Amino acid sequence: MTCANTFRRLYVGVAITLACVTLSGCSLKSITNTLLEMACPRWGYIDTKNKLVVNIYAANKYYPYLEGSLGKFSCGRARIRVGPDKGSDCRFLFIDREGIRSGPDFWAAGNFSEQLAAAAPSRKEGFGYLDRNYNWVIKPTFARARGFKEGLSAVQLKSNSLWGFVDKTGRLAIPCQFDDVRDFSEGLAVFRRGTKYGFIDKKGQERIPATGDFAWSFSEGLAAVDYRAGSGKYKRKYLNPDGTAKFEYSFEPGRPDFSLDRSRHFVGEFDSSDFTEDKLKPSHCLEDPVFKNGLAVIQKHCLYGFINTNGEVVIPFAFGFARPFSENCAVVFSKSGNHLCGVVHRDGKLSVECKYKHLSDFSNGLACASATGTLYGFIAPDGIYKIDANIHDLADSFSEGLAAVGVAPICP
Repeated sequence: MTCANTFRRLYVGVAITLACVTLSGCSLKSITNTLLEMACPRWGYIDTKNKLVVNIYAANKYYPYLEGSLGKFSCGRARIRVGPDKGSDCRFLFIDREGIRSGPDFWAAGNFSEQLAAAAPSRKEGFGYLDRNYNWVIKPTFARARGFKEGLSAVQLKSNSLWGFVDKTGRLAIPCQFDDVRDFSEGLAVFRRGTKYGFIDKKGQERIPATGDFAWSFSEGLAAVDYRAGSGKYKRKYLNPDGTAKFEYSFEPGRPDFSLDRSRHFVGEFDSSDFTEDKLKPSHCLEDPVFKNGLAVIQKHCLYGFINTNGEVVIPFAFGFARPFSENCAVVFSKSGNHLCGVVHRDGKLSVECKYKHLSDFSNGLACASATGTLYGFIAPDGIYKIDANIHDLADSFSEGLAAVGVAPICP
């Protein structure tokens, strides 16, 4: 919630409260509590009908939840940050779908994935894995740990900072021997040795040698791998699981002339992800060229379009930036000076004009949208608001049918 909105609500709250005091003679404690309720948002989770089904404020009155501290639900649990933004007093805990705190708090924690969550009681103890009842299935011993995917999870040793994979019993299924890794996807995982990238299978065998200068995970049967081609140019190959190239193209790296941070506004933009999430990012491009819904983002001369799995351009280079498809819709940015967001469908038609300052990917049939940058609602793929745009000060995309929002008791 913005400072302006906070003070405006507080001002209105003071006026209303003083009027009530004059008429009824309330106590100082009652006045203070009323002002707190009016000035502060009631954090919670709404369903796709905008019903507040998880009211954290009611369940934990005046508990110090911060702006940006509500995570997405996964396996029936949501990760919450409490305390200051930084420092040793910042802790993580989990709530259930009733909004009630469940289990202890942690120095750092990841989201639940395949019924387990990486967590660290303290920096010294390191990371282990919890079940949904907060029992240690794998005791804390690792410097870093990620979420389980396809039965395996990436872990980093304290002794040598190398990465490997554990199974759900804690057995080191693939020894820690890599400088970095990505999660498994479609039976293969990206690994990095030095500055080169390749792929391993679940036995730890190299299926595709480390010759690429950057690699993305397999998705819909193909993986994008970039190779330096000299003179600042790159060659991008889309590889089959056997390492053969289905198609390739050359390109010069391009970057949008505006900050993509404008699309990162949601309640869930916080956390201990430096320790629990994949941080491999290319230095030469910003697009995420993975195939989703049969299409992948492609860039040419700083304009973006989409290709199909045969490498054919099916949506022309008409956008200032583009994100991967989700639920047959993709968020695209205008190439004009305003850099607003809209929605394109798989048929290439712009179903929602580029008019939003913020727009999330579609999830559960809805996308979080804001035309003002200060108030948020949710739109359908046709651009019609299903949840009004003037209700929430902050909002996140849906997960497991719920979305985190900051709900203000007083509307200015």
